[in-house]
Amino acid sequence: MPSLTAREAVTVPEKPLAEVLVEGELSPFEHEALYRILRKGFRLEPPSYTELTDEDLVTRINVTFQHPYVTTIFTDVLQENWRDLKELLKQVRYRRGKAGAAVTFTFIRDNRRLVFKSGVLEEKELSSALDQIGHLTGILALRCYGPRRWRNL
Repeated sequence: MPSLTAREAVTVPEKPLAEVLVEGELSPFEHEALYRILRKGFRLEPPSYTELTDEDLVTRINVTFQHPYVTTIFTDVLQENWRDLKELLKQVRYRRGKAGAAVTFTFIRDNRRLVFKSGVLEEKELSSALDQIGHLTGILALRCYGPRRWRNL
């Protein structure tokens, strides 16, 4: 049986980096589920925590992706985990009830940041907002990165 030399070995691309900062609190189940979902497609440390300064909320989940906001983050990197992440965020919102929960997604590429930040949303509004984040890549990437750079994303 032939063996592979170093040149013939297939290189696996390195996972992009993601960071999670939770303002307020998550239950141990929510913490573990968030970490488990994101680590499938990203290199990351367990979520870190800080006090929440927004009095209208009890929890804000901030996820920063060191990845451009393009379709491939949903189709190739997150894949079916995007659906799991959306469902988890909806559950966090539901469990907080009127106390409120929100989410912030930040996408970073070449020192450019694209930030999606929700406020206090009803359950259906949050669901719609999360769906739209997954579908607006073509429009926003073109607008943010310009038509010339669009081809290179």
